[in-house]
Amino acid sequence: MNKAWLRRRLRDSITFWYQLILGQRFVAKRLGLHLLFDLDDIVDKYLLAFRAFESAEQRLLFDAVTAGVSPGQRNIFIDVGAHSGLYALLAWQSKLFNRIIAIEADPRNFAQLKANLFLNRAVTQIDAVEAAASNVAGELTFSLASDRGRDLSMVAGGEKKPGFTDYAVRSVRIDDLENMEGGFLAAKIDVEGHETQVIQGMLRLLKANRCCLQIEVWPNGVPEFLELMKGLGFNQFSQVGNNYFFKNY
Repeated sequence: MNKAWLRRRLRDSITFWYQLILGQRFVAKRLGLHLLFDLDDIVDKYLLAFRAFESAEQRLLFDAVTAGVSPGQRNIFIDVGAHSGLYALLAWQSKLFNRIIAIEADPRNFAQLKANLFLNRAVTQIDAVEAAASNVAGELTFSLASDRGRDLSMVAGGEKKPGFTDYAVRSVRIDDLENMEGGFLAAKIDVEGHETQVIQGMLRLLKANRCCLQIEVWPNGVPEFLELMKGLGFNQFSQVGNNYFFKNY
């Protein structure tokens, strides 16, 4: 029997009982954090049912970050496509960073992100930016997925996607949000196919600092993206599924 199918069935069985007892949305504690859960959301369902989400990816990233930071230098963490802010909150929890930025364009995800910052008293500790990270500053068309697929919302491509709703959002270049030089930059980037444009919008930061990056790369763009990162002086040091890990030191 398919292991992924069994895991989904177990997830749905566990979260069904939570929904029956607590309702569709409620606050619970996971990973040492108080979080607002929405049982329409796939990410929340996995985190609630299994008390972890992308645990292998988080372990790889934060182990590399812990080894890479140096006392006395400026360290920043940027969560790009932050969803409800889990990676940003884990970075805050680590106490390794002088600044943490969470960037999210889907207004539903951003509302949940802000709620999670409030619940953990991190509103003034994490800079929440409601925008799409890209290579241009201004406005982009963003395709909103259904409530049950909020992890799939993305910058709109050429064709309108069935079941998605186009929505105008602010776009930002990460280079315009932070001007650090000679420090340590860690980032998680999960932007559903827009990763090349995100990298193009943060070239100055990438060239001016030691960097450790976790980037979800869509399969059809992997060869070109790996060449891009190699040309920028980054070596791939690990991979979990579609998440690739890079550093330039």
